[in-house]
Amino acid sequence: MNKVFGQYFWSKLPDRYPRNYYFWMLNTRFNVFLGQSLTFYCPKLLKGDSISLFYEFNTNDLYVISAIGNRYIGLKDIVNLSFGAKFTFL
Repeated sequence: MNKVFGQYFWSKLPDRYPRNYYFWMLNTRFNVFLGQSLTFYCPKLLKGDSISLFYEFNTNDLYVISAIGNRYIGLKDIVNLSFGAKFTFL
């Protein structure tokens, strides 16, 4: 679950919107993800203790709900793929 705080992400709609104008929470997303990481320990080579390489597939509730019944929204529109590296110095 991801919750965003601030003036641009309302927890409830301003009065200018009719009741139930949006059926989803504007500042909260429920996320689903799948990923993996590999960690290599190599303190002499990288001047650090380890490097981790990772990937992640993810989506959220609003993307999935928007795609249901909409033939123009495909899997590539609602699923994200991320890659990254993390250096750890202990």
